[in-house]
Amino acid sequence: MNQEENVERKLPLAFHAFGIQEPHLLILHGLFGSSRNWRGFAQALEKEFRIWTIDLRNHGESPHAFQMSYQLMSEDVLEFAKMRELWKFGVLGHSMGGKTAMQMALDAPQQVRFLVVADIAPVGYTHQDRHGELIATMKQMNLNGIRQMSDADAALKIKVPDPVLRKFLLLNLKPDQNGMTWRLGLKGIDASLNRLLQAPGETEKIYEGPALFVGGENSNYLHPRHHPEVRRFFPNSRIVMLKRAGHWLHAEQPDAFRKTVRSFLNAVCKQEEPS
Repeated sequence: MNQEENVERKLPLAFHAFGIQEPHLLILHGLFGSSRNWRGFAQALEKEFRIWTIDLRNHGESPHAFQMSYQLMSEDVLEFAKMRELWKFGVLGHSMGGKTAMQMALDAPQQVRFLVVADIAPVGYTHQDRHGELIATMKQMNLNGIRQMSDADAALKIKVPDPVLRKFLLLNLKPDQNGMTWRLGLKGIDASLNRLLQAPGETEKIYEGPALFVGGENSNYLHPRHHPEVRRFFPNSRIVMLKRAGHWLHAEQPDAFRKTVRSFLNAVCKQEEPS
């Protein structure tokens, strides 16, 4: 059996749902994140949209898999939508989730009603070493006997001194019979890290639907040099850079991020109303 036949496809994804009325909005988190990171945002919009916050493979409560790619994650989420008979929906993704959302729009433009991408561009990146160091730190961390989150924090502090990043990573811990364990599928993430830093595939495709790219002014992930690539693949896109925001713009400037996204979504929905 060859490697292609061993690929785990269309994994059943864990999720949380908010709101009761259409339009549908799927929200995809970034690397080392989970659907829980977007609970507050979803609750703020649940009166206007039916929102699905989804755990991507190897994250949150979703299954672990040895291979990850934007094509595979796009297939996972499109299958998630199909199983729930969501034939038309919007997608919002941050970082890795943003690249997955872009891949979905390129793969299934007839289903993706609109696209929102938070602080990422359709380009390759070169910061593998830092992500690899974080994965190695988590894999090497001895969690046996650790029962309190404060003890886990103290153990992780040696290698991850940044308190914001450390708190973000610790959200991925859960108790088990020996102490704690990681929700993350670290083996699969580690094996796939090179692919996750690449641009979404199928570079000859474009998505002509409405798209919003929101970047943090203090982040280099959606740098002005990336804007031509955004407009090449997503010609009907708008780019907004939030002041005093970095890569985690939805957490650093939640009101400004929410206002920017809501304004875009309302404009898209209004344009689609029958005259």
